[in-house]
Amino acid sequence: GWVFVGHTSEIPESGDYVTRHLGRDPVIMVRDRASAVHVVANRCAHRGVSLVQGRAGNVGSFHCIFHGWTYGHDGSLKGMPQPGGLSIDRADCALDRPGQVETYRGFVFANQSGTAGALVEHLGPGGIELLDWVCDLSPTGELDLRAGWLGQESASNWKMWAESDLDGYHLGTLHA
Repeated sequence: GWVFVGHTSEIPESGDYVTRHLGRDPVIMVRDRASAVHVVANRCAHRGVSLVQGRAGNVGSFHCIFHGWTYGHDGSLKGMPQPGGLSIDRADCALDRPGQVETYRGFVFANQSGTAGALVEHLGPGGIELLDWVCDLSPTGELDLRAGWLGQESASNWKMWAESDLDGYHLGTLHA
């Protein structure tokens, strides 16, 4: 299915990136020199070493500290020490990318398998109306999430959180 990765306002300049997870897979959402947004694996295609540390930053390219492989913002292999030893095509050495990446009003979503269908179908009329409503609250119709946003991490079934948010019945008893 589709997973929310981030918002384009978090990476306004070329080379800006934020790190996220698609399930358990670490990824980088990055803006390239042509202003396109990419989602690539945060691990070297050679030995799996993390390419960037921390939550955000700006880089001209991604550089693996282990063997020195260098990748473009789109995940393509740009260079490596001793390239004569490479016996496979460079294109096969690119960073992993989700099968689908789509953006709706700045909200970036990705699907690892590439078989999720269109994002607008996944969001449905209710999801589209909600995102439109949130964006239209801004006088410009655009959001800027660089100040950050509130998140929670819980080692529980996500459905419990959703159900608790919808259940107003317990409030008078539990939170009296």
